[in-house]
Amino acid sequence: NSGGYQVVYTVTATDENNISYSLSGADANAFAIDSMTGEVILTSNPDYEEQESYSFNVVATDEAGNASEQTVTLNINDVAVEDETAPTNTFTGATYDETSNTLTLTGTDMNTLLSGGETDSTDIKNNFNWDNLQWDISSDDTDNVTFSFSDIESVYVTDDNTLAITLTTIKANELEGTNRFDDLTEDDSIEITTGFSEDSSGNASTTDAYVGEALMNTSIVVFDLINGESSAHSDRTFDPDVSYTIYIRVDSDDQQVINFNDASEWSGGDNLGSDDLIVLVGDDSVGVLGGNGDLVTRIRYSGPGGGSGSAPSTAPSEYTQRGYLSYRFSSGMAIDESGSVRRRHRTGFERDDLWSGEGESLFDPQITTLSDIYLVTMPSGILTSQGLV
Repeated sequence: NSGGYQVVYTVTATDENNISYSLSGADANAFAIDSMTGEVILTSNPDYEEQESYSFNVVATDEAGNASEQTVTLNINDVAVEDETAPTNTFTGATYDETSNTLTLTGTDMNTLLSGGETDSTDIKNNFNWDNLQWDISSDDTDNVTFSFSDIESVYVTDDNTLAITLTTIKANELEGTNRFDDLTEDDSIEITTGFSEDSSGNASTTDAYVGEALMNTSIVVFDLINGESSAHSDRTFDPDVSYTIYIRVDSDDQQVINFNDASEWSGGDNLGSDDLIVLVGDDSVGVLGGNGDLVTRIRYSGPGGGSGSAPSTAPSEYTQRGYLSYRFSSGMAIDESGSVRRRHRTGFERDDLWSGEGESLFDPQITTLSDIYLVTMPSGILTSQGLV
C-alpha cells in the first residue's frame, strides 16, 4: 500500500547506437516503462494481500532491431498497516457482583476495543486509563473510590454489549468495606470520563463517558430458584404504581429443587394485580419438566369454590392459582396470588414463599397463551441487569 505510479525498476543497457525499452511477460500490463530512460513504473497500488509478487520482462532493442530480454521479479513486502481507528464503545449501565468481584459495564460496540487478533478470551486490562474510572459512594461526589492498574485482575469483552472487569481480592475487599458501600442497586454510582477505553494500538475512545448507577429496570423482578436469590431493588417491596414482569427461574430438569433464601423474599404482594405478569422460566433450551417427567405444555387456572379454568361449567368466580402442566395434566409448577410456589415431582412436591401479601386479581384476566407466561430460557441481559449471575 505504498501508492501507485512509483518507479520500481530502472533498465540499463549499453550499445553504440540508441536503445529503446519495452515490456513483455505475464504481469507487463501492471507496469509502464519509459522507452528512453528505462524507468519502470507500477501503475497500481501494490497490496501484499492481493498479489505477493509480479513477474515481467524488460526488452532492450537497438536501432538495427536487435533485442535483448531479461526477466524481472518484483516482490511485495507484507507491511503492517498502523491502526488509527479509535474504539466507538459506549457505556450505558453497570452492575457489580460481590461474589466474583466483577464490575460489568453494559453498552454498545465493545468489540471495537479488540484489535490485532484479540478475542473474547483476551485479557485487555492493559488497554484502559484506570485514572478515568471511579466509584462514587452514595453518588454525592465524596468518598470516591479510585482505581489503578494494580487493582485489576482481568478485563474481558464478553460480547458486543458487555465488558467484564474483575477486581483483585484486595481491591474488592477495600471497595466493599467502604462506609455506605452498596453494589450499585441503591445509592452508589460509576463515573467514567472520556478516554477511559483504548485499543491495543493506543487509540482512545471519545464516546465512553458515563455517569450513573446500574440502569436497573425496577419494573422487572427475578426470583431465581436455582441460586436462591432475587432482585434486590426497591427494598424488595412491590409498588402499587408499577406494572411488574416477574420471572420465576427454575432448574428445568431437577424437579425436586426449589432453592430460595428467606432473606430474598419480597413484601407488598397485596400491591400486585391484573396489570402484573408472572413468567415461569427454565434454564435450558429444552423446557421445564412436569411432575411425571414430561415437558410442560399447557396451563390451568383454578380457585376456591369450583373447578378449574379447563372446566367452565364449574369454574370459580375468582382465579387465585396458575398451574403449569404436562400433556398428562400432571402439574410441574404452581404459583398462587400469595407468592407460594410448588414444584411437583414423582414422590411429592417442594414449596416456598416468594413474597408476603396476597395480590388481588393477579390472574385476571387469564392468559391462555403459554408462550406469554413461559420461557425455556431467561431473555438475554435480564439476570445481569438485576445484578444476578
